[in-house]
Amino acid sequence: MPGGNSANPDVPELMVFVSFSLPRETLQRIVHQSERSGAVLVLRGLKGHSLTQTGEEIARLVGERNVTVLIHPPAFQQFQVRQVPSLVLARSGSAAKIDEDGCAPAASFIRIDGDVGQDYALDLIERQAPAWADIARRHAARLAGPRP
Repeated sequence: MPGGNSANPDVPELMVFVSFSLPRETLQRIVHQSERSGAVLVLRGLKGHSLTQTGEEIARLVGERNVTVLIHPPAFQQFQVRQVPSLVLARSGSAAKIDEDGCAPAASFIRIDGDVGQDYALDLIERQAPAWADIARRHAARLAGPRP
């Protein structure tokens, strides 16, 4: 997710911002749900300032699950994430256009903060944000579908 004002089609549509400081059970639930929903996990930085230690921790956490994990500190500013976990739905093209403060336009993403399940967060978005209902419904259907 590079800076600047150019559109980046590679901005993930569904992201969950996490930290290794979260309880292990919370992280395991997020990984399990992310495999089903297609969410990308986003970390602010390295565990213990070590790429090796971070890679080992990600491997222990994710195991054989098909989950993408990004280490991307600017994304926390881009989507104004102040606490973890936070679930973010973003519109790829417009969310990649960041302002001088490093933030994506407010209309290009929606965020739910707190330790809630992805099913709850997506349902809340679907019910309370009509402009995001289709995207939320699509990810919720993947989450509720058969196990991969």
